[in-house]
Amino acid sequence: MRRRRSRRSRRLPDRVRDLEALVRTVAALDGPLAAGLLAGLPAQRQRSALALLQTVQRASRAERHAGLVRAVAPDPIAPDLVEGIPGALGEAVRRTLAPGAIADEGGALVRWARRLARELQTM
Repeated sequence: MRRRRSRRSRRLPDRVRDLEALVRTVAALDGPLAAGLLAGLPAQRQRSALALLQTVQRASRAERHAGLVRAVAPDPIAPDLVEGIPGALGEAVRRTLAPGAIADEGGALVRWARRLARELQTM
């Protein structure tokens, strides 16, 4: 019996994710001109990019939008990075990153927590 993997557990290699992000972005910004722009890629990447472009173009508008959001969304922050931040700043960062967190207009500590959370997302 074969097990079916969920889409969330599938982790694509960085080069594949980068190509997908490029194709989805070019398709979203340039529409019908996307194939011509992607023709400038090296031959091996070009074949993959054009195949992905066809898949993107056949998708519904909602699927294209969701794919673009997934392609350019930052990776989640590793929990061990956040747990290593001590004290009140660590608590503020964990509150900021909690699911469903509401932006708090607090003082300097909250601003530093948001800044640190953004830095962790770009790592």
